Amino acid sequence: MFVAALLLSCEEGLNVESPVNSNLGISLNKNSDSSQTLITEYSFNGQEGDPIPLETAQGWTANFQTANPTGTKAHFFGAEILKQILAQEGCVGIRMYYALDDKGKRQLVLVAANSEGENLVPRSSNRDGDEEYIVADASYPCPSFCPPSGIGL
Repeated sequence: MFVAALLLSCEEGLNVESPVNSNLGISLNKNSDSSQTLITEYSFNGQEGDPIPLETAQGWTANFQTANPTGTKAHFFGAEILKQILAQEGCVGIRMYYALDDKGKRQLVLVAANSEGENLVPRSSNRDGDEEYIVADASYPCPSFCPPSGIGL
């Protein structure tokens, strides 16, 4: 649910995306005419993000699903891959990138990030098991892997 809520809380059409409840101690210039604001001086401590009320999550996901009725609603990642990413040296959190696979389907790519906000990525694309860091996808999208109870967000 966490990944789904995060994915669905940030829609691409917005001019400036900002944390819902930022503890970064920075302010964003929301009056900018630029389509993107780049913040270069910040640090993460692993405490970023906050719980939100269920009603807020349901409203945001409903907004997204109304705007994208045939699109992917969510991605499921197993606990093991999340633990592997979080266990990497220097990792204080996970950055999630929107992506389109070779078939044009929306995906999420997960990568560890350090306290300076730098992505912790492998030095090469070799998959020989000796890589210092990993990048993940291989999620299970909804649809097809939606909650069996039919109770989603």
